Amino acid sequence: MPEKERAFDTALRMTYSPAMMNGPFAIVVAGSDGIAGITDRIKLRPPLVAAEAGDRLYLSSEEAAIRVMEPAPDRIWMPPRAGEPVIGRVY
Repeated sequence: MPEKERAFDTALRMTYSPAMMNGPFAIVVAGSDGIAGITDRIKLRPPLVAAEAGDRLYLSSEEAAIRVMEPAPDRIWMPPRAGEPVIGRVY
């Protein structure tokens, strides 16, 4: 990471450190134009599970919940890195 960007990130973290979320969590937020999910930065638990079936995207903290809604998804996965968001847009 370039030094200027690193300095900005450090200043941002120092200024807003009380606003940082620590601990295990998985968050799913949806609106009329899309859905997004993210896990904690060190991927403690619960996990975030994502699935696709046709043009539909499912997000949950458990695969079983997705399979209740969609028994045979085309693709199901856990985001590979902690803190990596999964985003679906409605067009």
